[in-house]
Amino acid sequence: MQTFSTELLRTFATVVDEGSFTAAGRRLGLTQSAVTAQIKRLEAQAGCALLTRSTRALAPTPHGEVMLQGARNILALHSALSEQLGMTQSIRGRVRIGISEGYFSGALAAAIRGVMEQHPTLQIELHVDLTKLLLDQLNDGLLDILLGVHCDTHPSAEALWTERLVWGFATTNPLPVDRPMPMVFAPEPCPYRAASIAALARRQIAWRLACVSPSFQSCLTAARSGFGVVALLESELSLGLRDVSREASLPDLPNATFSLWLSPDGPRKAIEVVAARIRVAVGDARPWPPSRLRAGSGLIA
Repeated sequence: MQTFSTELLRTFATVVDEGSFTAAGRRLGLTQSAVTAQIKRLEAQAGCALLTRSTRALAPTPHGEVMLQGARNILALHSALSEQLGMTQSIRGRVRIGISEGYFSGALAAAIRGVMEQHPTLQIELHVDLTKLLLDQLNDGLLDILLGVHCDTHPSAEALWTERLVWGFATTNPLPVDRPMPMVFAPEPCPYRAASIAALARRQIAWRLACVSPSFQSCLTAARSGFGVVALLESELSLGLRDVSREASLPDLPNATFSLWLSPDGPRKAIEVVAARIRVAVGDARPWPPSRLRAGSGLIA
């Protein structure tokens, strides 16, 4: 008689509920490849296909419907039995997460929400600000996890992905010929601003401030409208902007690195669980551009 692992049954039921391997992985804290491997194992045990896949939908086969009903019954019984025996291991405590401006996204929100659903006794606080300010709070023991962007070296950071910074200007406007070069910046301490000013200084290129805004969307709007040049991720050039690095003889910019910092203090188990979900959410958002990760705003530190 064939027996089925509750882990595989839970993954199968979650895939059906979420409608995709990626979404199921976020909810379970697994990579998409791990979810795929578990479904294949379950199908091998069952000896038949359990899911039909197309470019638009994912649904259980007739055999999958039978498996789904059985899986729900088994999982419900397993959960009830665990509760009666006091076996439910819910994580307690508080995790304070700092997220750089523009980094908070639907994928990250779903990952964090999944942890909260699985561990209702866990308190999560979100703090959104500039990376430099959040890093100061992390070092002062006021945060447990930080998601931020930097253009310099941070030995304590776990790099999640890196992307090239370029100089962007409106695709439909002629490049400004006046000098100093008009620039669009976020306020300090934005790392894009610091990296831009340092690069311009090395080449002794004169510049003037044409626009400053704490909203990166406003910075992009100003650059698209021809007010000045802005430093942005290469993947954001599709937003009505073109790369004028060579055209304007501007210096190369460093890469922007998006990283994860974990506090050595705080609730260790809770921090590790939340960090694992975040890594999966970021990994499943690939391939880039990072717009697949964020929700409608430019990435600003």
